[in-house]
Amino acid sequence: MTTKCRQQEEFQRLAFASLSEYFQEHADEVIEIEILPPAIQPPDGITMQDGMSLGVPKKILALAYLEARQHFFVHSKAHDPITAAQTLQATKVMLLFDPEHLTAANYRKRTLFQLKEAHGLHVGTPYHRALRQELCFLNSILTSPLHRQSKSPTLWYHRFSIVDSLRLIELGDASQEQIATFWESEFAAIYKSGEQHPKNYHAWQYARRLVSKLDSSEMVDHVTHGVKDWCCRHPSDISGWSFLLYLMPIVATSLQRELLLESYREDLKDTNRRPIALDRVCNAIAWIQAHQESSV
Repeated sequence: MTTKCRQQEEFQRLAFASLSEYFQEHADEVIEIEILPPAIQPPDGITMQDGMSLGVPKKILALAYLEARQHFFVHSKAHDPITAAQTLQATKVMLLFDPEHLTAANYRKRTLFQLKEAHGLHVGTPYHRALRQELCFLNSILTSPLHRQSKSPTLWYHRFSIVDSLRLIELGDASQEQIATFWESEFAAIYKSGEQHPKNYHAWQYARRLVSKLDSSEMVDHVTHGVKDWCCRHPSDISGWSFLLYLMPIVATSLQRELLLESYREDLKDTNRRPIALDRVCNAIAWIQAHQESSV
């Protein structure tokens, strides 16, 4: 082996180790990642790190990917906990370089599934913590100024399964305020990703899937107001406006249901019949109005 080849391999290992260690140090945090232009070179020749911000030249990322890929295919079937953890870190580098790497994405999904089978859907378990860390990792890639990565259908699809599991774990006994905060953080990620990559179809398609999980018309109305504000700040983004148009019939249907209930209540009063039905309709309207007021 020539000296040049040995130097190349050593540089690959250093690039992979630097990125892997940085991801490990910030496993519970959302970081901002940027590909450095050729005119900007890190002092150490590998990465520029400033707290929660990471800059990496494209050439270095490519070298780290080669090392991560090699490690992954050698050790992906290992059962040793330390090796498995290192392999999991390797998939982060692989997905940062190639967000459509299905093998790496599926490895992370299998790891999470194994934790779910072992610990179930409970707060504070290793599975719950792993889901939160996975969401931080996905946020880091999907909301950073990375042109191709921020619109990855593979990562947005993966994110939906993560958030759906977190919803089952965290929102069962949550207050209305906690529920609102949970969904607001998700739509905040969509908004930021839409700013990083305008007309981000896959981010807004993810938003459409989230709407089916919103458990109240008040939450849909709240999200609609947030989307409208975002669209007004980004008037040229047709993907955002398209999602707003998608929401409008849903909001209108919710309002129409309340109007129908009120009409039915008046009909029951006028005809003086079915007092039990009248009580139920009045209770339903009171509940809707109370939650509408609390969401304003």
